[in-house]
Amino acid sequence: MAIFEHMREMVRKIFWILLLTGVILSADVKVGQRRLLIIEKSLGELSPEERAQRANDIIRELVVDTDFSPDSIELIREEETFYIRARDKNILAVAPSDTLNTGISQDRLAESWHNDIISGIKQSRQNSLSTENILKFSLMVLYPVFLVVLFIILQKITRAFSRWVMKQEGRLVKGVRFGKLEVLKPPQEIKIILQITIVIKYVIFAIIFYTTLLVFLGQFDQTSPFVLTLGNKTVEYGKLLLNNLKNAFEVVLGAVLLYVAMRLILILLNYFMKHYREVPGAQNNLSESAYSALINVLRRAVMVLFVLSVIYIIPGAQELAFALLLIFILIIGLSLVNLLRDLFAGYVLMARGVYQKGDRLKIDEIDGTVIERNFLFTIVRTQDGAEATLHNSLILSKPIIVFKKSEAKDED
Repeated sequence: MAIFEHMREMVRKIFWILLLTGVILSADVKVGQRRLLIIEKSLGELSPEERAQRANDIIRELVVDTDFSPDSIELIREEETFYIRARDKNILAVAPSDTLNTGISQDRLAESWHNDIISGIKQSRQNSLSTENILKFSLMVLYPVFLVVLFIILQKITRAFSRWVMKQEGRLVKGVRFGKLEVLKPPQEIKIILQITIVIKYVIFAIIFYTTLLVFLGQFDQTSPFVLTLGNKTVEYGKLLLNNLKNAFEVVLGAVLLYVAMRLILILLNYFMKHYREVPGAQNNLSESAYSALINVLRRAVMVLFVLSVIYIIPGAQELAFALLLIFILIIGLSLVNLLRDLFAGYVLMARGVYQKGDRLKIDEIDGTVIERNFLFTIVRTQDGAEATLHNSLILSKPIIVFKKSEAKDED
């Protein structure tokens, strides 16, 4: 009896194993060779095999229909039965009897079968030899080839451009000059242009590579969410970069316009000063050395104002420009105190006509004849033939004795 009971238990276990694996009294719902679920119970007049066959026929139609979306498969409950439905066709019905001896509730079993069918159809489409999948596979093969060909084309273009630039030495490429100052010689300028060309080549390649990579990865369901997120971030940073480039372009354009304005001011300054020197009597008011010093001071002042103006048009640098302007004014004011004092004294002396060229001038221990005077200083030739340069501020601050030219002749 013990052996009989033992054999009956073994038969019972084998029966349940075969039942669970679908060998007997069960049927598989498949997509291709992939098993999605097992139907073990009959429903009405339909056996498990008939239920599975009907579901497989409908699923096969849905897989090959490219206009159908698996996500549109619905799970509907009518009275005590759940229906997995697509396009008004019931793929499969989940009855209470399907949950017997499973320990799973009817709604959970229906939801599980519903999800299995959707995922099975999607996976089957991804693995099928459809036109879309063939194109994706071709894209996977051709994409590296495209990158290699692109890099070779960019390499040839940059080499051709480099050869052309090197032939332009002394023609179009003449170096960089600011007036008489040579900032860059032609070979140095060519070297910089070639380095910039190499950088531009790699930048173009990186942009095309990044863009095409996003398009490539966007073709696959596994990477499309990542591509969407990365694309949004790229657009965000791209807008920020374009805004910065716009600001940089405005600064460069403003700097160019300011540079043109500075050159025009210097040209006008040289023009007026040159014509001032040609005015009769102007050389008596401003010597050659004073004229050169004044021109240099005005030029440097214009250049400093140009630099400060460029700093001012940089976004967020207005306060720095004002601070540098105040420092510049302070430095100029402190360094030009004596010069301004001499200019003011020279103006007073000339306006009052205190002395003229040829008059005899006596101040402190200096006694001599005025041979030159201007707004800054006066040159006196002493009786022993020496020349003494007196600042106008010194003359105005001390008592002086002037013997007019006519009076000096009468004394003689």
